[in-house]
Amino acid sequence: MERSQTARKKIAVATNFVALLRDVCLSLPNGLARSKLTAAWLDARLGIVSTMRNWRTVAKLAAMVEARRR
Repeated sequence: MERSQTARKKIAVATNFVALLRDVCLSLPNGLARSKLTAAWLDARLGIVSTMRNWRTVAKLAAMVEARRR
């Protein structure tokens, strides 16, 4: 079993994530504060260095990049 499959089994059912190439998209319906799926958890289990951004921040950054392209 690969590391990501093992890690996924250890996460609470209420928290979902999917790995897409370099990105991991999280669904944290109870909020990040109540989740055990933190950047440190991902770093330790998946052997990566990560940062987290909420969707509002991601959308704002994407809009800024798009505005610069025009």
